Amino acid sequence: MVKASDLRYYFGQVTTQQPVYFHMGDRRWTMQSTNSKYVKSEAKICNSCNSDKTQPFDKDWALMSQYLQDNFAQLSSNGKIKLANVFPGRKSEAMLNIHLYFSKLFGCRLASEDTPLSLEPFRQAINLNQQCNNLFIKFCTWEPTNKCAGITSIKAVEKDNAPIVVWWFYIIGKVAVYVSYNFNPEIKKLTRRCWHPDRLEKYVEFKQQNT
Repeated sequence: MVKASDLRYYFGQVTTQQPVYFHMGDRRWTMQSTNSKYVKSEAKICNSCNSDKTQPFDKDWALMSQYLQDNFAQLSSNGKIKLANVFPGRKSEAMLNIHLYFSKLFGCRLASEDTPLSLEPFRQAINLNQQCNNLFIKFCTWEPTNKCAGITSIKAVEKDNAPIVVWWFYIIGKVAVYVSYNFNPEIKKLTRRCWHPDRLEKYVEFKQQNT
C-alpha cells in the first residue's frame, strides 16, 4: 500500500542493520526491506494487471513523488505544481496515470478492508484506462511529528445516514495525497482544491493540509 520506491527514496536503504518500523495501532513490527509484506496489500490482483496494465500508473506516480520530494521547499512556498515541469509534453497522459494509480490503491483497500463501497467504478476505470468520475485527489504538504510514511484509515462524511464522501491520505514525510470518492461531486466544498482529469490545467495546488 506504500510504494517501495517512495520508501527507498524517503528512508534510504532499509536492511537488517538499518531497519524501519511498521506501526498499526499499538503494535510494531521490524521491516528489513522496502518490499516487506507489511506494506503490501492483501488484495488479490493478477500479474497481468499488476504489471503490464498498471505499470505506467506506478511509473508516473514515482516521477511525481520524487519531483515533490526534490522540490518540496519551492513548491510549498509557491503553493502550486507546474505540471509541464514534471511531465514535459505528456501532462494529460501522465496525470491520468496518477489518477488511476490511486484508483488502484483505493480498489485494493476496498478488496481487503471492510468498507461498504463498491469496487466496480475503480475496476472499470483501470480496465478501460479512463477516469473514475467520482475519484478526486489533492496534493498537499503535511507536518509529521516524526519521520514517517504510510496511509491513514478510510473515513467517511455522512448525511442522512449515507456517505457523501469517503476519504484517506497517502503520506510520505511532508508530502501527502488526499484521496476521496465523492458521491456528489457537484457539492463544491467536497472537491475544493482537489484535482480530477477533467480539470487538467497548467498548475495544480500544493498547499498545507490541516492535520
